[in-house]
Amino acid sequence: MRAPQPEPPIPGSFATPSLLAWIVNGKYVMSLPLYRIEADLKACGATISRQDMANWMMNVHARWLAKVHERMKVELLSHVRIHADETTVQVLKEPNREAKKKSRMCLFCSARCDVPVYVFEYHETRRKGVAQEFLAGWSGTLTTDGYKPYFNLGNPNIANTACLVHVRRYFAQIVKIAGGGAKAASAASVALEARRRIDAMFQGRLQVRRHGAGCQEGRPRRGAPPAHGGLRGDGRGPASPSLAEVFVFN
Repeated sequence: MRAPQPEPPIPGSFATPSLLAWIVNGKYVMSLPLYRIEADLKACGATISRQDMANWMMNVHARWLAKVHERMKVELLSHVRIHADETTVQVLKEPNREAKKKSRMCLFCSARCDVPVYVFEYHETRRKGVAQEFLAGWSGTLTTDGYKPYFNLGNPNIANTACLVHVRRYFAQIVKIAGGGAKAASAASVALEARRRIDAMFQGRLQVRRHGAGCQEGRPRRGAPPAHGGLRGDGRGPASPSLAEVFVFN
C-alpha cells in the first residue's frame, strides 16, 4: 500500500516545501543571487536553473506569501503604535523605467514592546498616497523620521510623533557648527541642552529595558519629572507633558 502523496506547494512542480524554503532563505535572508544558488546546487549534484528558481519564487509569492503578507498587515493595523520609514532601492530591467531611477522600499512595523510585525512594500516613489492607502481607516500613534507627508495624511485619528534619534541630529549639528560642546556650553546653547536631555532619555530607556519592563517602558515613573524638562518642540519650553516620552518610547 502507498499513502497518498501530499499536495505540492506548486502544482505540477517537483519543488518541495523544504527546497523552496531553502531558496527563499538563500536569496532573501542571506542575499545570495540565484546564479550563486544555482552553482551551489550544481556542486551538490542537483541541476536546477536560475530561471526555474525565479519562476518558483514568483509562484510561491502569488500562491502563498501574498496571503501571509495580507495577514501580517491586518495584524499590524490592529496595533495602536506603528513606525514607518522607507529607503531607496534600484531595480534593473523594470518595465517602463530606467535602471538609474531609484524606487522605494517602504516599511511599516510595530513598536518594540508589541508583537513584532514588519511589513515591506515596494513602490516606485515615496508619495504621500503610499502611507495614506496603507493606513486608511487606522487610528493610533505613527512615529516617523519627520518626512512631511507622514504629517499630512488627512486622517484626524492619527497622532504623529517624530523619532528622537532624528530630532537629536539637528541639535547635534547646531552644536557642531557652534564649535563643539565647550563653546556651546559657554554660550548657554539651547541646542546643547536639548541634545543632553535627549541623551538622558536614551539612558533612561536602556535602564528600563535592563529591568525587563516590557510594554511599561513608555510610561514615566509616577511623580518623576519628564526628562525633556519642559522643552517645547522648538526647544524653548514649556511642552505638553508626554510629548518627548512618546517620541522615545513608542
